Amino acid sequence: MTKDVPAHGVVRGEAAHLAGYTTPSRTHRPIAVRETGGISETVDLAVPGTRLIPVPTISDLRGDLTFAQHPDHLPFSPERVFLVYDVPSRKIHGEHAHQTLEQFLVCVSGSVQVAVENGQDTDCVLLEGPGTGLYLPPMIWSTQYAYSSDAMLLVLASEVYDETEYIRDYDVYLDLMRKRVG
Repeated sequence: MTKDVPAHGVVRGEAAHLAGYTTPSRTHRPIAVRETGGISETVDLAVPGTRLIPVPTISDLRGDLTFAQHPDHLPFSPERVFLVYDVPSRKIHGEHAHQTLEQFLVCVSGSVQVAVENGQDTDCVLLEGPGTGLYLPPMIWSTQYAYSSDAMLLVLASEVYDETEYIRDYDVYLDLMRKRVG
């Protein structure tokens, strides 16, 4: 690795790569959300406000179609959409929080692990396939890693891009979260 290990990150290997996350009380094994089966109802994660939301899949002889619409499946109306793909498996994305922006992440192909935290609680999800989205409310620190070679992560955002909206320094993020609680 050529940069600092993320907070709570666990690295492995001679050419260190992010292998997971830990807290003093436990090591987090990702909650697996698989394309086959997936989830049938919303699942709240350990980090308050974050949740897995199933999106419908319609299958017939012509193929499969997955969709999400506001307010049935999406907690907000998207203002921006982007794809993250062709990510070398050992690269890390995210490592930031948003002040007011909400996100909905769907791994439309392949798989990606997503670690989330709020300064106290942490959780990790393995997104795999388009049948489930991960909702991230504002002020959630999110890191995406362990992309499969065919991973395509679709991100729906509640606002257009604004660099001033991002919190990219983890220590600044923790200070902001302490002030919210204290």
